[in-house]
Amino acid sequence: MKTVDNSIRNSIKNSYIICSTGRSGSTLFCRTLGTIEVAGNPREHFHPRLLSERAISVDNPEYFYDYYCKVIEENSSEEGVFGVKMHWDQLQDFLVICRSCIEELKSASNLEVINYMFPNTKFIYIRRGDILKQAISTEVAYQTGTWTVPKQNADVARYSKPQKTRILLFNPLGIYRYKWGLQKMNNQWKSFFEENSIGFYEVVYEELVASFDKSIHDVLDFLGIKTDSQTFDIPTKKLSNQVNKRWYFYYRAIPESLIKNYSNFRVSVRHALMKKYQDS
Repeated sequence: MKTVDNSIRNSIKNSYIICSTGRSGSTLFCRTLGTIEVAGNPREHFHPRLLSERAISVDNPEYFYDYYCKVIEENSSEEGVFGVKMHWDQLQDFLVICRSCIEELKSASNLEVINYMFPNTKFIYIRRGDILKQAISTEVAYQTGTWTVPKQNADVARYSKPQKTRILLFNPLGIYRYKWGLQKMNNQWKSFFEENSIGFYEVVYEELVASFDKSIHDVLDFLGIKTDSQTFDIPTKKLSNQVNKRWYFYYRAIPESLIKNYSNFRVSVRHALMKKYQDS
């Protein structure tokens, strides 16, 4: 068990969590805030891949606290503002790790853990208005391996796996499952806010890109960050293309109840086969 160095915690004057789901526009949003020096550098600092690279996990939290200190020191603004982006599952792992390695948090509630690690926390919830487009975007990104492209260099993309020339296949089952998973995560965030009586600021992706400067300034006002009337460049290239549009049309032409029934059938068959294997 670790005892928190209060000098690290005390260096945070204000903090905020960007509560997100995949393909919600959160990368665009975070990169924009990261260009504003007084807003800190909000990123997925506790992404499972980053933790794994440092031999940190729910089952092995030994090095977590040192990493936490480094993240705070390197990503807070001079004014003491710290921001972090988290998907729902990342927050759950973060809470478990904090309780397992910090003595003061062993029996703390979720909100107590968050406010202990990130003093004076504010919450920004970002979502997409059209969750089907979000699910299709996720399926396309999964098939291509391309998740973001910096706007200043459209030839440089961030890949989840080596880029290959590949034919994209319309996969309604994959889209349905992503859509269902995204809805579930959105509901989990909303339940978390409601259960803890949290007043959060909501950013809707479609409204963000339609009125970019105003949206960013409104968020900064919510965070209590004073800036001039500067304008902001969109830092990422929009990846949606004709494939996304066609798949949207194709998916809506299929009764979703058929896809749901097929998904449930596959799950039932898989469970039956697993049970048969375990019993044999």
